[in-house]
Amino acid sequence: MAAVDTAAPPTADVAASIVALPNLCRAALAHAQHVSIDTAAVTRFAQALSIDMLNSLVPPPPSAAEHAAPAEERVALVMAQMAVNFCYFPAQGDERWWVLSPETGEPVGCDDEAHAMTAALLAAWTAQCATGGGFASGVFLSGLSDGAAAELFAPAPGAGVLPMLVERAAALRELGSALVTAGGLAKFMGQVQRRPRLIIATANAPVVGAHAACGC
Repeated sequence: MAAVDTAAPPTADVAASIVALPNLCRAALAHAQHVSIDTAAVTRFAQALSIDMLNSLVPPPPSAAEHAAPAEERVALVMAQMAVNFCYFPAQGDERWWVLSPETGEPVGCDDEAHAMTAALLAAWTAQCATGGGFASGVFLSGLSDGAAAELFAPAPGAGVLPMLVERAAALRELGSALVTAGGLAKFMGQVQRRPRLIIATANAPVVGAHAACGC
């Protein structure tokens, strides 16, 4: 196998391969002779999921106001982070992406874009919670346009644009639509517990967005 220069920014061909990776993995699995999805393990995993369990894994919010938010809102924030926390390689010649803290104005994520992602989503989530909304209903996320996503993830002065912004916006809309269809996060979690094979079906379905492209 040829060596890969992990320090080099991806070319357009590599970026396209990343987007195609989930379907390529599914095709490989469909023809595999020695590996398969452990449906029993998936069932056990799905049935163990709950808002309380996931909330216990969420880091403490940075402020008392955020800590007072309902558990399902904090879980929805983490789910949004998981949907878009992938592949931050900038295009050839572009600067890396980072943001400014809404509270302090200091740079966030200069050496780790995941911190910038957390800061940007936390700011949007806090603003939505303050108006009686939030992420758990799915309404805000499902209605997030590419333009609104560009504002949400606006780079700091001197920083580059967030890579794969359109794909990330699509991933957030996909998550939001699933929550809206279910009637909110609590009902969505209940559906997953009762129908764990939905996870298996999803794993074998075509992928519209690229939010799972890096396996994150």
